[in-house]
Amino acid sequence: MSEQLHKGDHVFMSTVIVDEQDRPQDVTILEGTLLEVIEGDRWRVKVSSSEGDQVLTIPRHQLYLDRETAERRKFAAIAWLQRKTLKESVEGHVGFLPDQIAQRSSVHFTDNPLRYGEQKMAFAAYTNTWGKANSIQKQLQMINAIWEDIRSLSDILLVLSYANDYTKKLIGKYIIIELKSLFDCLTNLSKLDKNYQQGLYQRLLRDRDTLEDQFKFKVIRNKIGAHRDTNLNLIEMVGFWKNISRYNISKYIELFSSHLQELSQLYPGDLSLIPSQAVVGIVDVGIPEGHPYQPFDEPFDALEVED
Repeated sequence: MSEQLHKGDHVFMSTVIVDEQDRPQDVTILEGTLLEVIEGDRWRVKVSSSEGDQVLTIPRHQLYLDRETAERRKFAAIAWLQRKTLKESVEGHVGFLPDQIAQRSSVHFTDNPLRYGEQKMAFAAYTNTWGKANSIQKQLQMINAIWEDIRSLSDILLVLSYANDYTKKLIGKYIIIELKSLFDCLTNLSKLDKNYQQGLYQRLLRDRDTLEDQFKFKVIRNKIGAHRDTNLNLIEMVGFWKNISRYNISKYIELFSSHLQELSQLYPGDLSLIPSQAVVGIVDVGIPEGHPYQPFDEPFDALEVED
């Protein structure tokens, strides 16, 4: 934090409220006035609350001059509490997540633009994918990214094995949306590569049409997925929802997985399908200067508050 603090400043802080057993119960924002700085870059702060005035000793990095920053820390604290609760419920065994959706412990290369700047992800892409001009490499890059979306959503389904049926179908709906996006990219690729269009793509069309006749995923995507048809009657909606099942989705994923494996033989090195691990010796990557990355959850450490 770059702002300088001075005696008398009005400050904000997020704090975790715990019960008598030190179990976290709630997160709140406190306001106070700086009284004096003490050793170790800590401040004595006069805090006003419903219980009256208190003088607390607060570390400098947990004091903010504006409410918005404190609000951001509040939601980071809530996420921290949720993670703490989850960790306790699984008795500390937090390494159960599939590799695709787990936090990376080592650096991996990716050409997925949505992971540009993410911690432990080193981004690389062909120069002709940066602009608006269409190219084979750009389509391949998007195919890689969409396939990663599908694999991640599939792994979320794995983690939610014991969730209720509605929740699993909800994740399935988003897989269907991404499957349509994947097919659109492959169609665009076929317009740029005549050999692909006349060969593998024709087989994909035939096999996909067979699945569409059975499961109506395109209609599901358009009516209750990427778009919500407000004129759709409830009977039709229930019928579409019925078709969102693990078996039906697995048949599509099986088709596209096989197709992409064959396609990768046409473009070795361009169609990786999964993030590749970095070479030995790279232990971390920094956020690109001028392109700040915003993580979903901001870093948060439990507040150190002393009476």
